[in-house]
Amino acid sequence: MDRMWLLPSRFLCLVLLLVAGLMVLINLDSLWSQSVDLAHHYALTYRISEQFHLMDSNDPTLGEMNYYPRLSHVFAAIVGWPLNSNLLGIQVVTLLSLSAIWGGFVYLLNTLPKPLGWLSTAALAAALLLNRFTLKLEVHGAEVVSNFFYSQLVAQAIIVLAIAGAVYLESKKGRWAAYVFLIGVIALNTGVHLLPTLELLAMLGAMTLFNGFQDIIQKKSRTTALAGLVVPVIALCGVVLNPAFSAMRKIAENDGGLELQRVSYPLGLGTLCVLALVISAGLIIAHMKPGSRLSHPAVKYIALYGAGVAALCLLQMVLVKFGFGSNYAVKKYGFGIISYLFVAMAIVAGEFVLRVGPTVLTTLRMPSAAEALIAGGCLWVIIKSVIIPYQVIDFSELLQTEKKIINITSTDIPKIPGKANAVIGLAGYYKTFNYMFSLAMAHTPRTLAIPDILLADKLDDYSNYGYIVSSEGSAKYDMIECEVSRQGGITINNAGCIAEQLKQTDACRNTIDFSSAGLVDSNRVTGFGAAESDGRWINSKVGTYTCDVPKRAPEALDIEMHPLLTASLKSQRIKILANGQPVYDASIDHVSDEPVRVQLPAPDASGKLVITFETPDATSPKQLGVGQDDRTLGFFVKSIRFQ
Repeated sequence: MDRMWLLPSRFLCLVLLLVAGLMVLINLDSLWSQSVDLAHHYALTYRISEQFHLMDSNDPTLGEMNYYPRLSHVFAAIVGWPLNSNLLGIQVVTLLSLSAIWGGFVYLLNTLPKPLGWLSTAALAAALLLNRFTLKLEVHGAEVVSNFFYSQLVAQAIIVLAIAGAVYLESKKGRWAAYVFLIGVIALNTGVHLLPTLELLAMLGAMTLFNGFQDIIQKKSRTTALAGLVVPVIALCGVVLNPAFSAMRKIAENDGGLELQRVSYPLGLGTLCVLALVISAGLIIAHMKPGSRLSHPAVKYIALYGAGVAALCLLQMVLVKFGFGSNYAVKKYGFGIISYLFVAMAIVAGEFVLRVGPTVLTTLRMPSAAEALIAGGCLWVIIKSVIIPYQVIDFSELLQTEKKIINITSTDIPKIPGKANAVIGLAGYYKTFNYMFSLAMAHTPRTLAIPDILLADKLDDYSNYGYIVSSEGSAKYDMIECEVSRQGGITINNAGCIAEQLKQTDACRNTIDFSSAGLVDSNRVTGFGAAESDGRWINSKVGTYTCDVPKRAPEALDIEMHPLLTASLKSQRIKILANGQPVYDASIDHVSDEPVRVQLPAPDASGKLVITFETPDATSPKQLGVGQDDRTLGFFVKSIRFQ
């Protein structure tokens, strides 16, 4: 039997659980991402909640999520079922995972001999708090800030808890109990996400080699040492034989958008990997010294985990050079490497204080209740420190929108063969959420949802759609003539009817109102921003409006518009062209309600009139130092009246 070690008290574990639960409740109303990954994870969770069995792999709304490992989404669907919200299910599992990662690390540190345990815990909390306000390095938790690497975060939580569980088992039952436990976790976690699973597999492989080496130098049975080498082989089989393994390998070849804000790639990340290996080696050497405070199993597990993550990252960098995998997949190791460095350096800091500090520190003993409260307070500081929100979305409001759309789509949205339905024009939301709800609730195929809803934020061809779900009062998609249903501020309109209504604005006649109260087909304008209460900004250097010339062609335009003017931008130039011919050129230095009269040339054979606004002086208020608005603003167009 391996040496028995003291472990944290049950009260300390209870305090950590209480802090983790409170942090979940406190952060429940905050969402730090509007990434497209959120939409895809939500769509898969929603589909699982509808069917609760493995679906076919040809759902046109899911794309690569058809074969994505879905165990984390099953967790979210199960949690969301009694809460009556898949979005809330994802949020709860996300926050639980974040709390579990850092709660697991705090538990591991508190298995160390006292007072090294609580000194290391305090050092970790202080370092992460300092990081929040200075370096701002991306540690675990940053996976769901801006990006939304949901499954990776859940899998990471599982492996940190598994390491804590293995330390407990090795301390109580011996290393073979820990081996069997870790093999089971690795097999399970492959169905959540491959990258953290490989980290745990690498740690287990390094663990068996290290334990075997120690057995040999301590002249224990070589048979026992060699038998341990079978453990990582069995674990590897559990990974490779899992159907999720091939799926994740295929996904890993995709090169997505991930930039570690504070660490360059590949030089910076590679340097951190080497540093992690050096620190791991130092901890292992210290761990092997008889009677050392660092001879506890937790130090061995943490050090070999860090070495495994760093080695895998470096290996993946090499493989990318030969065309295997992607830089995107390699960068995902950055969260684990940076987090490990903070944990490892906290142990080093705690040991350093005990060596150079007053002797009384080494004999200082506090009541277990005091140690538990210190650990709980440090966990609170850590979790508050690791999430550095780039953007916070009102989650409770989003939940209300989810509920309203579910209510109306589950009862009132008809199905038309050969036609797709869509969710678009939700007031106050970024287009990612239109895309998310379209995939999940309206079952919009990705072939339409990506170009129309996610990228263009407008429907290119209404003939592809049967019904459109949008916010009440949407100028584009909520028309009383086309309304099918209205409920709780959400409406369903007939897409074909909307197309007919828009045709009335296609002709170059009467007045085209560019405000939110007007009806302007979004396919007829380019370079303009969203409709506001009075009109639209030309938010680029060039904006266009296109209409169909009627039999009686208009001869002139009255354009109601004004430029962006500030103390440092006293005038703006504008050039207007009609079908490429210059018809107006001026520099305007004032705001006026009087429209600008523009004479039009004779119509050409195209049958269309393209009005082009060139605004070479357009700039952003932020650049001018008059606000935080970073849109490029030229002229604000209220209306165009054809004469």
